[in-house]
Amino acid sequence: MNLGSWLNNLTNLDLVVIFSLFLAGCGLAYLTIEGLRNWYGFIQKQSKYMHKIPLTPFTLLVPAIIYTIILYRIFGVIITNWLR
Repeated sequence: MNLGSWLNNLTNLDLVVIFSLFLAGCGLAYLTIEGLRNWYGFIQKQSKYMHKIPLTPFTLLVPAIIYTIILYRIFGVIITNWLR
């Protein structure tokens, strides 16, 4: 089954579950980026010359999509069957 036919076969409940998992993935991505910033600051000992890591849409959405895929593979079927 390709991506287009899979998307066409989703129910409204599936879409709500995927969107909820995407929001959770965005939160996890944000926490990951903040954790990496803190770790980098700890490694550099908060030097005033250390490189600042920006938070851009690309750096937030790529990990969020990856986290969403992982969360959907783990919890998607469980949540959908529980809500039905």
